Amino acid sequence: MKKFGTSIILTMILSTLGHAQSIGGGGNHTIVSSADGIAYAWGQNSQGQLGTGNNTESTVPVAIDVSGVLSGKTITAVAAGQLHTIALASDGKVYTWGYNGYGQLGNGNNTESTIPVAVDVSGVLSGKTITAVDGGGWYYSVALASDGTVYTWGNNGDGQLGNGNNTSSNVPVAVDVSGVLSGKIITAIAANNHTIALASDGTVYTWGDNAHGKLGNGNTGTDSNVPVAVDMSGVLLGKTITAVDCFANHSIALASDGTVYTWGRNNSGQLGNGNNTDSNVPVAVDMSGALNGKTITAVAGGNSYSIALASDGTVYTWGDNYGGQLGTGLGISNVPVQVNSSGVLSGKTITTIAGGNNHAIALGSDGTAYTWGYNASGQLGNGNKTSSSVPVMVDQSSIGALPVELSSFTANILENKVILNWHTATEINNYGFEILRSAQNNSHSESALADEESWEIAGFVAGHGNSNSPKEYSFIDDKTSEVFKNLGGLDAVLKYRLKQIDFDGNFEYSKIITVGTENILSLPTEFSLEQNYPNPFNPTTTIKFGLPEQGFVDLRVYNILGEEVSRLVNQELAAGYHEVNFGTTDISSGMYIYRIDVKGKFSSVKKMLMIK
Repeated sequence: MKKFGTSIILTMILSTLGHAQSIGGGGNHTIVSSADGIAYAWGQNSQGQLGTGNNTESTVPVAIDVSGVLSGKTITAVAAGQLHTIALASDGKVYTWGYNGYGQLGNGNNTESTIPVAVDVSGVLSGKTITAVDGGGWYYSVALASDGTVYTWGNNGDGQLGNGNNTSSNVPVAVDVSGVLSGKIITAIAANNHTIALASDGTVYTWGDNAHGKLGNGNTGTDSNVPVAVDMSGVLLGKTITAVDCFANHSIALASDGTVYTWGRNNSGQLGNGNNTDSNVPVAVDMSGALNGKTITAVAGGNSYSIALASDGTVYTWGDNYGGQLGTGLGISNVPVQVNSSGVLSGKTITTIAGGNNHAIALGSDGTAYTWGYNASGQLGNGNKTSSSVPVMVDQSSIGALPVELSSFTANILENKVILNWHTATEINNYGFEILRSAQNNSHSESALADEESWEIAGFVAGHGNSNSPKEYSFIDDKTSEVFKNLGGLDAVLKYRLKQIDFDGNFEYSKIITVGTENILSLPTEFSLEQNYPNPFNPTTTIKFGLPEQGFVDLRVYNILGEEVSRLVNQELAAGYHEVNFGTTDISSGMYIYRIDVKGKFSSVKKMLMIK
């Protein structure tokens, strides 16, 4: 028998299914999209806003109807309005469902729909790729295109469409860029009964209703049907804004230094500056108490309250609390307070936040969703209609989250042994892994192999049960000499896969990796882009890819808004396995997207999460 020479590594990645990746809170309903591109909703459904084909509300997540326009689509982002819902697909198209009295579904009519419908792309959206969406509480929708332009549709009674008039529209219209937005590239949007937009230079613009000074331009009560600039002469002087949000009567902005600013109504302390006085220009949120020493990485607004996420994964709120939406178990507060972390959030790292009318939603690094606040329609998603002043876990059973997120599986061939290594990012209820081996004679045809393939248990490795941190596993198969001898020597291959088993007996299989003689292992058999490892990462991570033939490779990293962060590879590469490192202390926490293009041959996209 020929001995194997230099160690060669083959890597296989399992895609994560079921983990939530995008969340949105509406009037009394909640929407999430999972990493496998499926959307789920729960709560009020009087106008079909759950998208299930009926008007039956649900206290647990239910899957959105995908038998029609969403057939074959992958959902990448979701948002919720007062009584309608919006979804963005990976092809840059937008889909809506629910109440449509003002044309907020954007499909050319005013008929509500209990199933998703496609937003009209025959007009101003022709040729556009949408990268972000939001739903206004006052019955309208907003979309941001990859070229930095903004489009709106639905109710326009207060000028919230931003197109220079107050006429509602049931198809998308372009926001006016002849004034303060001239030459600006918009990178983020938010909507309620006014709209807020963030430009690439860190300046902020608003339009629509201006009760209580929520446009932030120094006056109160004067609505605007075209964009106006938020006052940057006071506390925002010299600041670069990186994120924005708004709700019924106030706005919120996050600066690059991790400080937070608000403006608008303050009757319940939702501005977080220690008093209850409205402000028509930005004011600084109090950082002397619960936020002392904290760096804020994300902000969200609810009805008369605000939410902030810190870089350490903890969550803070301020404002009204009559429904428990502050999540503290205590009362109203006009300064930030920490959301209770002694219960279901104990040991959890939160990565995403969103605000509903009077409830809040948070997403953990393990893909689990948590909620708190008002629950009369089941919008907390935990199986009942009891409001909660502290976080509760959303019922995950219908979302179908996998018990283990396997981030990599490698085979190292050395001498007469196969060394298997694999890593998990998170584990829930993990009993362990059976290592399955299949030995085959390579002279058989592929069809024969498929028919004759049989698997045997090569070993077992115990799991870690429940874990939110990465775990490493290995197994050495030292029976390869005997196996190859039984197959006749050289012309043979071994195949391996993992069978991950829960404590309750449920299981999932990994994909298959193949090892054999040097001529088999010398090159990849197909183009591949692997999941980065580690994931989540801080500060660096490794991205691997395989080329079965020479090609020009373009590998880039983008932020969640579609802006290019880094070009990692831009050159001709030889066939084989390649890897590059990405990461720097200069990037902020959050979701990033990396894309590989092998000119004329292959393209693939994956997501990764940076947590500081």
